[in-house]
Parts: sequence; structure tokens; C-alpha cells
Amino acid sequence: MGDGILRAHGKEKNMATLNLTRIWGLGVLGLTLFAESAFAVDPAPIKLGAADLVPQITIDHSHTDNLFFQPDDEVSSSITRYQPQLGLSFIGNKAHLEFNAKAEVGRYSDSPADDYEDYDFGSALDLKLHSRHALKLSANLIQEHEDRGTAFSAGNLNPDLEEPDTYEDMNLAANYRFGAQSAKGRLILAVSDTSREYTSRRDVTVERDRDSLDMRGTFLLRIANRTDALFEVRAVNTDYAVDPLGSELGLGSLDSGDRTYFIGLNWEATAKTEGSVRVGQTQKDFDSPMRDDFSGLSWEVSTVWSPKSYSKLTFSTSRRPIETDGSGSFIDEESWQLGWQHDWTSRITTEIDFSNVDRAYEGSADAREETTSRSKASLVYQVRRWLDMGISFEQIQKTSNLDSFEFDSNLLGLNATLSL
Repeated sequence: MGDGILRAHGKEKNMATLNLTRIWGLGVLGLTLFAESAFAVDPAPIKLGAADLVPQITIDHSHTDNLFFQPDDEVSSSITRYQPQLGLSFIGNKAHLEFNAKAEVGRYSDSPADDYEDYDFGSALDLKLHSRHALKLSANLIQEHEDRGTAFSAGNLNPDLEEPDTYEDMNLAANYRFGAQSAKGRLILAVSDTSREYTSRRDVTVERDRDSLDMRGTFLLRIANRTDALFEVRAVNTDYAVDPLGSELGLGSLDSGDRTYFIGLNWEATAKTEGSVRVGQTQKDFDSPMRDDFSGLSWEVSTVWSPKSYSKLTFSTSRRPIETDGSGSFIDEESWQLGWQHDWTSRITTEIDFSNVDRAYEGSADAREETTSRSKASLVYQVRRWLDMGISFEQIQKTSNLDSFEFDSNLLGLNATLSL
């Protein structure tokens, strides 16, 4: 990429401000036009015998003032995303079969090297074998990209990275439930295998290829009306294709096994609330004796509170070890998210979301730590049953003990979702 793209001073900065001002002007106009009365698009399926076919597309146009999430020399750009999707479902008395195909095509006005095409193909089969037995099988193939300035390219942008890295995920999963929904006790067994392979710059990205096998068992014990105590065990085995290269060379394999033991509560929808709480212990053991193992508290909390039928508050928080994206042996991640969705009329909905993610890169030579805070506000207007239009504004701020990973960014966008 040329030097002009990597600089955002003077005239380019003024143009970025002008573009944001123009989009904000469109947004204010949109709010004025839409200030009448938003539920999501309600598509009418195309009947194909016993099957339903549902096409849909979302078009999003936005402007960012920090395309590569850099601490300085920011690059601004407008982005247009096209997101078509197609769903096909067969619903029988004891079986439900679904096929889904999605795509996302992104085009940047000021950085065409970052244009991308992502794809997601999936299928799922739900079988009600008996009132006490249910089985779900699913398969997904995902082809995606990593935006420059994120994941492995976060921090000072590498000039050798001329376009986003791409990868392919293949996931196979099975979920079995024993026990009727009204039973005193229920058992859920699940297994999932995800294989990730990068498809660009193979001399560098081959060390990121991995396969993860996730197995878990959950026992639910009814202790009150619509409330269950839960006991859960999880085991995740992660195997990398090759040992790390570069700065991590000599520390040995990143292959590891995670074991998590949870106790908690799960309550189904009541008049106003629903949610789940899991608290427990996670042990992460590396195959390599050169890497430090981890043992610590883990939790997963998710709640929904609906004080009114047209207003909903959501809160979630978790702590878990996740795979590293370039520094250290793994990431110790703590996060929380708070959201409010309100239907002002039968046509207008607003959403406000706040989130915070703390990450410690365990085993990294520079003891990297960072905090990412995100705020987003959006408004959706249901123009017709088959058409939604919206506006959104998002702010992201990252702080770190390493200056090169800190940044601020603003994203302002307009979108429309159409169906039949």
C-alpha cells in the first residue's frame, strides 16, 4: 500500500471530518423522516411444497475515521457492505431441517486493498426422537477475513501486510438431550469440532492453523417452577498444525487442553426475566513444559429483564482463557456487556449497547495488557413489513500498557434491510 494511504494529515483529515458531517446530516434527516413510529423485517417465505425459502439482503454504508485502528496517522474511509442471505427450511412433525447461505461483500472507497468477500454456509437437523430424547446435528463452512489492524496485525501496521488475511472454518456439531422439558432432571451432551485453516500468506499464517474439539455435559435439576440448578463439565482440546515461529520460537507447541467445571442456575422466561449463571474453575494445561499452565476462576452470566413488553435490558459477563492472537501463550479475557432495546412505537426501535473487554496476554515477553471499551447507539425504522432502515453510531477506545496498541475510532452508518 502506498504512502498516501498510510497518512491522514491536513487535507485528508478535513475530508474525513466533512464526510462524517455529511453522513451525520443524512442521519438527522433520516431521524426526522422516521420520527413517526421498529421491529426487525418480517419476511414472507416463498412456499416450495413442504419447504419455506426466505431471501433477505442488508446494505450498510458507513464512515470510519480510523480504518486500521492505529494510535496515530489514522486512515479514514467510507465502507459499503452488502449482506445477502438465503434460508431454506423443512418443518415436519418430528424433524426440522434448515439450510442457510450468507455472504458479506465489503468495499472501501479509500482503501480498495481492504475489499473483502466473506461466506457462511450452514445446515442443521433437529430430531424429536421421543418426548425424552432430542438430537440436533449441524455443519458450517465459513470463509472470512481479518481486518488489517485487528487480531494478529493489531498494533503498528506491518507494511508487508498489503491486504487482509483470510481463513476458513469448518465446524461439525452434535447435541443430545435426555429428559422431557417438564422432567425433574435433564441431561445434555454436546460435542463440536472446529478446524481453522488460513488461506493467505501461508509462510506466515500456517502457525495459526488449528483444530479444536469441544465436549461438554450438563445436568439440569428442577428446583422451582421454570428454574434449574445446573452442573456442567467442559473439555476443550486444541491442536495446532505447527509450532510457533518468530518471537515465540523455542517455547514449544501451543497445543493445550482446557477443563472447566461449572455450577449455576438457569431460569426460563418468566413474566419479566430469564437468564443463566455459571461459576466455576478452569484448568488449562499446555503440552509444552516451556509454557506456564493456568488455573483460575471462570464465569458466564447472561440475563434479560423486560420491565415492559416493549422494553428490554440485557446484561452478560464472562471470564475465560482464549487462544492467543500473536502474543504469549493464551489470553485471559474478562468482559461485560449492557444493552437496552426499546420499541417507542410499532415502527421505531432504538438500541444502546456498552461493552468492556479486559485482556491479559499471559506469557508474553512484554506483559501485554489492554482494555477495549465500546459504545453503540442505533435506531431502526420499519418502513414496511419487508423493509427496515436504520442509523447507528459506534465509538471504540482501546487502552494498553503498550502505546502501539492504543487507539480511538468512530463509525457512523446508515443501513437498509429488505426481504419479500
